[in-house]
Amino acid sequence: MFDLLRDVGGAEGFAIADRHIRFRAHGRASGVPSADRFHVVIDELAEVFRQFEECSAGRRTVTMLSWLKEMRGLSESAGEALAYFRFYELGFRCCPEDSRWKIAQQVSFPLPGESYRPRVDFFLEHWGLIVEFDGWAKYQDPNGSVPPEVYRKEKRREEQLRRMGYRFLRIEWRDVIVPGRLASLLRQVGVVLP
Repeated sequence: MFDLLRDVGGAEGFAIADRHIRFRAHGRASGVPSADRFHVVIDELAEVFRQFEECSAGRRTVTMLSWLKEMRGLSESAGEALAYFRFYELGFRCCPEDSRWKIAQQVSFPLPGESYRPRVDFFLEHWGLIVEFDGWAKYQDPNGSVPPEVYRKEKRREEQLRRMGYRFLRIEWRDVIVPGRLASLLRQVGVVLP
């Protein structure tokens, strides 16, 4: 893992490490990984990185250690992991000193009078902004069309959250592959970047 991250680096390295943490902590199941298992995996990786840091105190090793402080293994797709890296590049953190730059992943929202709790990919609480990564795979049936029920369910969920006062930004692959594109989209919806 370390060699791969050292050689790849950047956005791809971050996404690979985040996915590795998720699968080590949670397997292929959907949902949010167990916090206990997650911390064990992070500790294991941090120890490996520290050992390599002693051998090669390169800048990339230091960068990878700083990434580990932010990784939660919560991304449910490679696209979400890459999006999380782009947020990281922009200065958003899971536990920042300034709440304006806090980002949370896989947040569930209670709905009035319902037992169903919709979960969103990213939440920027200070800005009241929900960011959803649309990889489009969940909308496709084997014939390539969008199953109506999947689309209706997604629209209902979004409308319920909008009625609660939250704003939405939907992003896709091109928005996280092209550096600077996510920053531009966030500015367009009123987010002031650090």
